[in-house]
Amino acid sequence: MDEQPIKFYRITAEQAEEYAVPGEGIKILERGCERSEFQFLTHTPLNVALSENSGLEFPDFLCQFQISLISDAFKRVLDGAGVDNLFYKAILLTDDTIGTQERYWLALPPRIRCLNRRASTFVDAGVGLPKAEKIVINPSKVGNYKIFCIEEVVNRDIIITADLKEKIEQAELENILFYPLEG
Repeated sequence: MDEQPIKFYRITAEQAEEYAVPGEGIKILERGCERSEFQFLTHTPLNVALSENSGLEFPDFLCQFQISLISDAFKRVLDGAGVDNLFYKAILLTDDTIGTQERYWLALPPRIRCLNRRASTFVDAGVGLPKAEKIVINPSKVGNYKIFCIEEVVNRDIIITADLKEKIEQAELENILFYPLEG
């Protein structure tokens, strides 16, 4: 039997000590980011001080308090790949003590109903929605989206297609980790 190629990947970022760390001010975005509730977010740029324990390297992908931020270079890759379903908000990471400011983007994907419920496995998360332990995507429910989150679970994983993963890898962006999903 031929093995099916991986079609979807979960992306995440490493938390290395040399990397910049957004401070507590980023938490203002939590409610809107948790369930992709765009109605609780504005497009007005947000200035966020770096955490006291922040490093000074600014990779292409950062994740703090489960809020993902992308660099200008990462945004250009997404734009060039035709990704048009993200909510963007400029985030200015600043360190006033050394006079550093770097622009990042909140690039929040929508949540869609796309799980293969029979093949996925779940545990009770105690908050109404289950937590998926094994995520299997039903490709016929994804449509033309290249990046998204899953509606039916509490998981906040960002899922991308294999072709978008390839474009990101070709761009040699820093601090993006990929984990294959079944689909």
